[in-house]
Amino acid sequence: MRFATGFLRSLSSVPALANFLGSLYFVYEAIERLSSESTHPAVQKMHFPELHRMPPLAKDMEYFFGDEWKSSLVPSEATLAYVSRIEEVAREKPYLLVSHMFTRYLGDLFGGRMMAPMVRTSLSLPPEATHFYVFEEVPNPKAFIDTWYTQLNTLELSEAEQQEMVDEANRAFRWREQNASHGPSFAQI
Repeated sequence: MRFATGFLRSLSSVPALANFLGSLYFVYEAIERLSSESTHPAVQKMHFPELHRMPPLAKDMEYFFGDEWKSSLVPSEATLAYVSRIEEVAREKPYLLVSHMFTRYLGDLFGGRMMAPMVRTSLSLPPEATHFYVFEEVPNPKAFIDTWYTQLNTLELSEAEQQEMVDEANRAFRWREQNASHGPSFAQI
């Protein structure tokens, strides 16, 4: 519920949306960097570069804050806690990184097609401000999600590891809710 509330709050103003997307920048940076570097078979099998959100998020940040946006981006405590956990699991139990990939990518892929028009309409923004919500490399989200689940179901993990993944996904949903409610701050706002 907090994620939905946080998303709706992000529609209240352009600065709120920019902060919301800025918090996602830190989260996706960690997920994409660590999943790209991982040698764990489960992470390698579930790593789909066509889902990467860093380039679209960077375009959105540039739209909102100009070329020097990175120097003004400061993560919130909730964002830092989320990123810290992602880094911890990647280091200690890398297969749990898949839970964070699932929570972020599939949620944003599934909801992105609905959210982009809502964001543009409610804030009178052009498409150039909502790259994050557009998955150009995934023309058929439903088919892609089906493929993702098929891959997930073939991972060679013990029952205990599978349960840990479910538990971590639940934790990730809670962090996602906190992250949606407490975005970063920007010096320019």
